[in-house]
Amino acid sequence: VALGCAHSFSEVLLRLGKRQRDTFMSAIILGGRSPEPNERRGFILVLDFLLDAFKNDFVPYLRAAFPVMLAAILPEPDDPAYRACDAVIQRFGAACPELLLPGM
Repeated sequence: VALGCAHSFSEVLLRLGKRQRDTFMSAIILGGRSPEPNERRGFILVLDFLLDAFKNDFVPYLRAAFPVMLAAILPEPDDPAYRACDAVIQRFGAACPELLLPGM
């Protein structure tokens, strides 16, 4: 259920205007810092799907989102934060390392 919701929500955000998207992205990134593990996991799942949906339009959010993803990594199989970080590095590591390095 969580995967389906995260995927659907990412598709809705993709179709919103930039100003509305920015408001939601701030809330999603903040939610990725939640002390509640299930809540944090849900927001990280959304970020993972947003990477795929937004493609290069995710670049403006990298500086804020990447440290949140890194901090959420757990030593579990199929950890969504690990998947999201891996996707960020694969997609943007060579193109904009200056946006990723401060988060490390």
